[in-house]
Amino acid sequence: MQVTPWKSGKEGAPGADGPGAALSGPRTSRFAVLLFATLLGGGASFGYAGYRMEVASGRRHLQRQLEAVGRLKAREIAGWLAGRRESLLASASGPRIALLVDGWRERGRTDPAELAWIGGRLENLRLIGDLVDVAIVDRDGRVLVAASGAAGPLRSLDLGGVRRALDGGGAVVAPLQRPAGPTDPAIVLDVVAPLTAVDGRGSRTVGALVHRVDARKALFPLIQSWPTDSPSAEALLVMRDGDQIRYLNDLRHRSDTALRMTVELAAPRLLAAQALRGAAGILEGVDYRGVPSLGHAGQVEGTPWVLISKVDRAEVYAPLTGLLWIFLVLVGLLALAAGLVARTWQRRVAEVALRREHEAATRHVAELEAAERERAKLIESLRKALDEVKTLSGIIPICAACKRVRDDAGFWEQVEAYVSRHSEARFSHGLCLECARKLYPDFVEPEAPPKPEP
Repeated sequence: MQVTPWKSGKEGAPGADGPGAALSGPRTSRFAVLLFATLLGGGASFGYAGYRMEVASGRRHLQRQLEAVGRLKAREIAGWLAGRRESLLASASGPRIALLVDGWRERGRTDPAELAWIGGRLENLRLIGDLVDVAIVDRDGRVLVAASGAAGPLRSLDLGGVRRALDGGGAVVAPLQRPAGPTDPAIVLDVVAPLTAVDGRGSRTVGALVHRVDARKALFPLIQSWPTDSPSAEALLVMRDGDQIRYLNDLRHRSDTALRMTVELAAPRLLAAQALRGAAGILEGVDYRGVPSLGHAGQVEGTPWVLISKVDRAEVYAPLTGLLWIFLVLVGLLALAAGLVARTWQRRVAEVALRREHEAATRHVAELEAAERERAKLIESLRKALDEVKTLSGIIPICAACKRVRDDAGFWEQVEAYVSRHSEARFSHGLCLECARKLYPDFVEPEAPPKPEP
């Protein structure tokens, strides 16, 4: 029986060519790593796609919110300005005041009683309208009569606004200003309307009525309010001033910036610069602090002002931080699960391969043991044969007449004695039938004659 010797290791190992061997060793490890990478990559890709979808959805929601807030606030500011103009036009439409002012112009002097009466009317307008100053000016912009609050008499009147109101015949909103100069903490907004006298001689413009509004009390709260609770959201009112951007309102994260803070119009990523260069709608860049932000830009109707509603980008993604942590935890759990699956699969394949190798080794050992038993039986049978037989070999000299054999010493002896001495054989004597007929013819029947052939 022939048995192939078994070599441990990769070559010649039992079951090395079987199904288990194809999945064991380095190939099994590579496949397990590939399985782990596939599960982890697929799960991570799926989770990341979901996270990006949530980010995009949150971004779109914020953009819609910014657009809605920006449009609403721009309409509110435009409506507030329109309301101020309408209020002023209603105040300037009283014919008696205009006729009295016209009389002063014709006489070249004012009447104290008339002046006191007009002053009382202006003071009532100031208190009712929550105004800083109410004044009547002539066509040259000189103040004829005024009702002033704690800030004192009307100062720094915008003559350009007066001329536009007189020439256009409607109410004009003058630019925001600090009436006492750059150091003045007060910020005012003048609304100017023509004062028209109407009588039998027709209608004529005799001067202008001025309403001066405290912007910090009336306008800025309207700009700075926000419909939702937000740590970074704010509205910025800006306008172009040559090659500069001028911030018109106080900012949330910097104090006393109205009309004082200017930035270069060429700033590439600044939201205000983008808006004043012509961009509209949703913007992305940095705010006046250099903080990445999202914003919406819109023109305030009837003014050179641009309103920017913005929120820090960090706040945009803050609600997604929890989602990101959930995603990272899920990816970690997925990695752990994928690793366990891959490890379990690898151990299972390794166990199958080891079991098949063990079975093959067991069969090989059984074959070796069977072969060893056969070998032992063969050796035993050969040993017994050698014990039973002693082989004679070589040329044996024998007498042709008496059949005696000559031994190594030169003596002749009977064949029986020679064979018995050189082998394990023993002789028993008898007579063959032919010799018995010759020696004892009286006791042995003679040989029958052959039968004739037919």
